[in-house]
Amino acid sequence: MGTFAEEQSQGLAEIYEKAAKDIMGDLQLVLHEPELSPGATELERFAKIDHGWYRSTTKALEEKGFRVLRDLDGTPLTAKGSPPPAIRVLLSGDGRSSAALYHVMPRSPGFFMKSLLFLMGKWQTARIVELTSYDESNRVWITVNQGDVNPFASAPNVSRRHLPIKTGLAALLEAHQSHLAGATAPLRTFRGFEDLDAARRAQREVQNQWRNQVGLLKEELDRMLAPHGKHGEAIRPYLERALKLRDLRG
Repeated sequence: MGTFAEEQSQGLAEIYEKAAKDIMGDLQLVLHEPELSPGATELERFAKIDHGWYRSTTKALEEKGFRVLRDLDGTPLTAKGSPPPAIRVLLSGDGRSSAALYHVMPRSPGFFMKSLLFLMGKWQTARIVELTSYDESNRVWITVNQGDVNPFASAPNVSRRHLPIKTGLAALLEAHQSHLAGATAPLRTFRGFEDLDAARRAQREVQNQWRNQVGLLKEELDRMLAPHGKHGEAIRPYLERALKLRDLRG
């Protein structure tokens, strides 16, 4: 029979092993972005999203000349156990910038833990507005009020500017125009959903090809684990081993 310390160590190892397996399941969405169905859906199908926010943000964008193209089901892009978001896609009046609205909700850790995290100010859902433009040199320009929620990098042909989660729409639109000032090639103009979605799908292929080459970057793993302190460092070797096995399997 082992000592208490040995049994405790073995128990922790099993916990970290399981946690690494769960994390790897979520990381598959990063290491290979799934296809998103272009078929239209209806916001009413998504009971947990903030319908009032979708309506008010859509109205504010329409006042700026945007028009709604389609609502999409974001389930394929969602970690297992998290409420799926609806993705509302809009296009600017000049056809040069799209807006994607989505309400991101983490999977619930249970009622009591969720309540505790809420009281501590650490339970956050994110109401995201992502502005995207493409130029004729195949560069993609993204401005998003995502803060530091997303620790992952984009392919080298993407210029991504992150603003704090609570950035207002007017400031976000202004930041995107400032961001686009760095473009050295003319911006592409889109007529509607089909040609915009074709550009998105082409960029998905670029992103996945890049991921196949680089895997998960060390700095991405560092950013993932940093908020979890000593527990993050304890799980690091289990994640690194799982990532190495994935690379060996192809």
